[in-house]
Amino acid sequence: MKNRFDLEDEIVACWSVCGDLERATEYLYQRQTPLSIDEVWNLFYGIKCLYEAKFDKLFDTFTQVFHLDQYAYHEDDDERMDIIGRNGNDGLHYDEI
Repeated sequence: MKNRFDLEDEIVACWSVCGDLERATEYLYQRQTPLSIDEVWNLFYGIKCLYEAKFDKLFDTFTQVFHLDQYAYHEDDDERMDIIGRNGNDGLHYDEI
């Protein structure tokens, strides 16, 4: 499970979008030969895809840290774990997986 430090790292990593866009525009401006419209589109579409992945990862970390969605705590979890414990499962074998 991720913690608040993981969340902070991923937030900071997403801030680099501004620098990446600045570098891309500088690259386009300083080129001796201009890129085609398709090449420019591919450059910015690649940046978009990269940041969609970064923001998806950030949101997943957010939900883990604050125990939301699939990471939410449910009262049924305690009852299920009690039953598992009563059946002799101490969970030690999970380290092997």
